[in-house]
Order: sequence, then C-alpha cells, then structure tokens
Amino acid sequence: MKFANIILLAGIFAAVLPLILHLLGRARYTPVQWGAMMFLARKPQGTGDGYRRRQWGLLLLRGGAIALLAFALARPMLSSTANTSDAQRLAVVIVIDASPSMGHMEHAESRLDLARRTALTVLGQLRRGDQVGLITLGQPANTDVPLTTDLQDIASRLASLKVAVAPATISDGQRRAAALLAQIEEVPREVYIISDRDRIAWAEIEPRGAQTGSARTTAVKTIAIPVGSTANDNAWIESITLTDGLPVPGVPVNIEINVRNGSNVDRVQMPMTVRDADELIDQVSIDVPAMSTVTVRRRVVLARAGSHMLTATIGPAGIPRDDTASLAVDVVDPFRVLAITDSLDADEFAHLRLALMPYAVSGSQGVDIARLRVVKIDDWPSLDPRRESVVILAGVPMLLDRHVQALENFVADGGGLLITPSDRTTPQSWNASVYLDGDGLAPASIESFSDRAALAMSLTASPLAGKWIKQPMTIDVQKRAIFGDAAAESRVIDYADAAPMVLRRNFGQGRVLAMSLPATSGWSTLASSPKYLPLMQSMIRYLGSARVSERNRPTSSTLEARFSSPQDRSAWVARPDGRADRIPMTMSNDAGLAVYSNTDLPGIYNIRTAGTRGVDFVIFGAHRDSALELLSDAELQSLCKAADITLVKPDAISARIGQSRRGPELTLPLVVGVLSLLGLELLVAHRTTTLRQRRGQ
Repeated sequence: MKFANIILLAGIFAAVLPLILHLLGRARYTPVQWGAMMFLARKPQGTGDGYRRRQWGLLLLRGGAIALLAFALARPMLSSTANTSDAQRLAVVIVIDASPSMGHMEHAESRLDLARRTALTVLGQLRRGDQVGLITLGQPANTDVPLTTDLQDIASRLASLKVAVAPATISDGQRRAAALLAQIEEVPREVYIISDRDRIAWAEIEPRGAQTGSARTTAVKTIAIPVGSTANDNAWIESITLTDGLPVPGVPVNIEINVRNGSNVDRVQMPMTVRDADELIDQVSIDVPAMSTVTVRRRVVLARAGSHMLTATIGPAGIPRDDTASLAVDVVDPFRVLAITDSLDADEFAHLRLALMPYAVSGSQGVDIARLRVVKIDDWPSLDPRRESVVILAGVPMLLDRHVQALENFVADGGGLLITPSDRTTPQSWNASVYLDGDGLAPASIESFSDRAALAMSLTASPLAGKWIKQPMTIDVQKRAIFGDAAAESRVIDYADAAPMVLRRNFGQGRVLAMSLPATSGWSTLASSPKYLPLMQSMIRYLGSARVSERNRPTSSTLEARFSSPQDRSAWVARPDGRADRIPMTMSNDAGLAVYSNTDLPGIYNIRTAGTRGVDFVIFGAHRDSALELLSDAELQSLCKAADITLVKPDAISARIGQSRRGPELTLPLVVGVLSLLGLELLVAHRTTTLRQRRGQ
C-alpha cells in the first residue's frame, strides 16, 4: 500500500482528542460537601458498569472516525495486482501535438513549448525500467519512437521538437499509440495526449470502445492534458498574388496580399514586409478590423530576369507559420511581339505601339514591357517561340495553307497568338483561315458584323492575370464581329448585352486570344480610352507566358521540372516538412523531365539535380489551423468523457502519473467508513441519553 499524501497520516494522532476532551470535562467538576444533602435519599443514575461501557464506546467511535478520516485524506492506494516483477514497471506512450496551431505564441512562448514542458514532467516522474514511446502528431507514423527504457533519448527528442507542417488529429494519435502498446507484454499501460483545444483536431476523436488495436490495449488508461488558453487571437496571410501577369525587369508590378484577422480585436498598425529572397523590397503598416479580411495592394520592382521567390510577412500575429506566404515569380525579358498585316499604314499601329512601348515612343526614361515589330504578310517571317513571344494577326483577310501551318506550329510549341478582325476581314475568310469548323486556332467562328453604339464591357472569369477593369467601362462601338457559340470557359470579356468581346483558347502548349474589335485604331473608341494600355499589356503578358510553367499550385498538384543535359538520371525533391524524396527523370533529346505528385503539404518544394539550384514551386492549401476554433472546457470535458479519457490540467499531472502502477485508491471507501462510524456514534449517544433520562425519572 502507498499514500499520495503521506504527511496527512499525522492526523491519526488526533484520534485521542475525544479522550482528552472527556478527561478535561471531568476535571472541571469538584465535589462540595453540603450538610442538608444527608437527608436526601440516594438514587443511582447511570453510575453502573453498563453506563461506563457506553461512554467508553462513544469515545472509541469518535476517535476511530477521526483516525479513519486522517487515513482517507492521505489517499491510500493498493499495489498493482500484476506479478511482482512487473508491478514496478510501467509502459507509457506520450502523444504530443506538433501541428501548426501549436506554434501559437502565448506570453513569449509557444503552445508547443508548454506541451514540451508537460511531456518532460511526465517523463521525469517515470522510474528506471519503465518503457516510454513518443508519437508526434503532425509527422508521419514512421517517425514514431517505439517503447524504450532510454528515457534520456526521449527527453532529447522532445527538446529538439519543432512545429510541423501537416495538420493533426487526436484519433490518429489514439490509433498509433494502440499499435505501440500492442507489442508489449501485460504491464500497466498509460497514454498521455498533450495538445491544445483545436476543434478540428479533437473533432475526429474515437468514442469509447472504438479504438483500434489488440484486446489487451482496451485496458489502457488515457489521460488528456490540454495546454494553452482558449484565446483566439490569430491573424494570417491568406494569399499573395500577382495582378499584372509575368513581370519584366525594372517594370513595377502590382501584387495583392489578403490578410485575415480571426480574432475579436482590431489589429492596428500591424507591420508587413515583402522580400525577394533575403532582400527587403517593400514594407508598410496595415490595419485589419476584427473578424475581417483586408486586401493590401502594393507595387514592387524586380530588377533582374529569372526565378524569384517573394515572401510577405506580418506580425508576429499568433501562429508564426501562417504569418508568411510565398509566391514563385518568373521575371522575363521584354516580350517580343510580331504584328502581321496586309497594310503598313503607320497610323494604323500608332496606338498599339504607344500601348506596348510608351517609353520608347515618347523618348522617356523607363522600361517597356514589349518590343513591337510590324511585317507585311508578303514578307512572312519564320516563326519561333524562342525568338518571338507573341504574334498579332491584325485583320488578315485570307491566309495560305503554309501560313496557317506555320501559325499552328508556333502556338503548339508555346507561342501566343492574338487574332483581330479589320475592314478587310469577312466571316468567310475568318472561318476558312483560323476557325476551320472548330479545328483551327480561333476559339469561335464569326457569324456576322454588327453596328452598335455605347456598349459597356466587363471582365468575366478571366485567365488574364491583370485585374485592370475594376468597374464596367463604356466605349462607343461603330462595328464589331459577332462570334458564334462559345463555351462559357472561353469568355474573357463580355459586352453589356452578354455578347463576347474577347475569347480564349489553349492550343498545344500555347495560348490564343480572339477579339471582336481590331487591336489597332478603328471600329470603336477603345484605342483612345484609358483602359486600352492595360488591356493590351495584360493580353500580351498572358499570351507571352504560355511557355513559363506555373509554379504556384494547390495541394495535390503534379509538379514538372525540366533540366537540360542533367548529370544524373534522377532528381531530388526537398519538401516543406524537411524530407527529401528521390525521383527518376524521363530523358528525351538530352533533356530530363522530373515529375512529382506527392504535394500533400502546403509550402515550398524544390526539385533539383546535381550541380543545379533547382526549381522552386509553391503549394498552397486551406488554412486549416489558422482560424483557431478552440473548444471550451465544457466541450472538451464532454468529448473526453465519451471517449473514456481522463482530462487533467497540466499543473495536476504529477499526481496522475503512474496510477496504473499504484492500483486503485481507497479514499472513497474510507470516507464511507467515516460516515458510518459517525452515524453509529450518533445512534449510541442518543440511546445513552434516552436511558439516562428514564433512570432520572
């Protein structure tokens, strides 16, 4: 037998208190001789042996009740019923949550720090010969540490623990703990689950009797220790995006950063920075009202062509991991645009030239996004997407077969094509040259041309990165092409009457846009409107980026990286969780293609081969842990009760450790015994008083 509060056994000495009070009570009475008393007749009143026995019985009952109460307060426990060799051993599995929500900062330390300290408290209470295993939620099952008697190794692993990338569920920890404990012999077993109150993690907890594992694991005692407060004061970056398509070196580019405040308190003057790798390129202070999202628009300049990694950071604002968001950006040299026409009228391309090369045309200092070259159809050049980024087919009335074939090859190899009508275009020439009953380059046929005035145009679900139309804009249209039936996903810009203005189509590796108006002046006031420059620049950026692989993708996307003349036929993938996967490469014409599809976690992935820095990809996903939906104490208590889990506060965990080794407590039976003795004492006292009163009559 053992005692949880052995010092309280000293209260047993208080059992002599009733005897002392009895003796002190007798000492207060002094016999006084009074002469007149001699004439009174003597009558015995309870001075016999029976009365004395009852008095001594009352003293024993009162002293016994006090001694038994002291014994109960000392919390005696029976020893384990296991065999003698195993009675002093214990098997413990520590399940510690390291999911992103555990990175939330509270009073200069994270919830993971609180969980680590609690786990070390559990570890410090174990004895030599005890077995302990470690499960880290947020990391895969193959990282679980099996049961071992090396407590120092477990302590070292706890000290080096970091916040993981993946989300976690308590039910996953239950199953993994059952698997570890199923491998041992019959000894007392305990599981300690140390986590915060994240509602999503606890939502899938398995109810009583549903835990998987062998039959012997059903007797395992499970103790849950919640760490951290119930405060929900997190703010995070939901996304960072480019709004102008591929940037050009030296040309300002617009980015949008969405910041969410999930707390009930306004965030005022919260700092935000934007870095290009390690270089600070922008900083600002922002205000985010409670329970709302703010879109921050900034203009940044990227000085060199090539691959960039932009990182926006706020805070600190709760969970450090979601205080940042990254964006992979490819900066390209100015787009090379080739316009093919059957007319070399200088005035016809003046507006287009000014829209694409405003600095060169005006003679001002600055960097243009494109270089425009105009050729006549009779001087048809050879087309190569490695030399020309975009071709504008400016209202050619009829194309020869070799011209059509050259354009199809150009677009299929990754080039961009903009097709526009002109006064020389007819429905027959358009449909026969570029539509070809749906097999050609154009996304739709032209049915006719229509006259209309004062039409509004508005952006639909646009594949163009530039959000240059904030509100519908009205232009005067004297003539426009009426497209045939077009799929909804091909629409980029519509008129107010729902007719399409700009359509799109993917062709091979390239992209095609078709306009119902000329890209040059004529037919409308579009070329003289303030939206013409951003419209043309956005379309050129969109068409010219077809050959550039999209490096910002959602989870579960397939990543592809191409390497010229690789030294090895395999590549390495560095994952956000720190793991490195080796994958084979497919070789073709001295070039290698590496494909990777295990993108289950958000973060940065790097695919590289020997001798290269590799290609970075950003995988984005839902901010599952950012919202910090926390369970109340009552909700957590209800969940644990349904799953037969004992809920213990961190400061009370020492008293719970090793309870399987100690056996059941006797406190409750002893308290019942105390109450029984007191009841018996009342009964005997009442009986004694009644008899005394009868004898006194």
